[in-house]
Amino acid sequence: MKRGQFTITSEVFLIIPRLFLIIIVVAFVIAVVISYSNREFDTSDIEGHLLKQRLLYSSGCLVFEEEGKYFPGVVDLDKFDNNILSYCASYPESKGFKLSLKDMENNSITDDIFYNDDLTDLIPLCDVEEDKRNFRCYFKREYVLVEDLDEFSPAYLEIWMVTQHD
Repeated sequence: MKRGQFTITSEVFLIIPRLFLIIIVVAFVIAVVISYSNREFDTSDIEGHLLKQRLLYSSGCLVFEEEGKYFPGVVDLDKFDNNILSYCASYPESKGFKLSLKDMENNSITDDIFYNDDLTDLIPLCDVEEDKRNFRCYFKREYVLVEDLDEFSPAYLEIWMVTQHD
């Protein structure tokens, strides 16, 4: 046997275990990627937080404005209606929310605002265990100031968001 044939044959035998190891590593990486891509993530907390930020800090939403200046965290009572909120918060039909303004004694200051009534009717069921219902709930009670007729008063903005499972 020639010397070149022996070298090629021995290298082939050395490649086989390396190839086997590479195939195992690639299969493991593919399995991990597939398991995470099929995983369902609960984003209702993030979406609720973004809704709150948009309502309290975006210029076209609930923020009080005076002479071109915006006051984040101060709710303009004149803007607290369905018309401004339909512009401010456009969400798909799988989401619904309810906004309430309450004074420090927990009395309503104005009428509540509802977006997608079919889902907001489920808010009383948010106390049921999550695995026994087909929707997710988000609730946040945020301290704000309310401007009404050039007077500022402390209040709470309550945000309920309901998200239907896909």
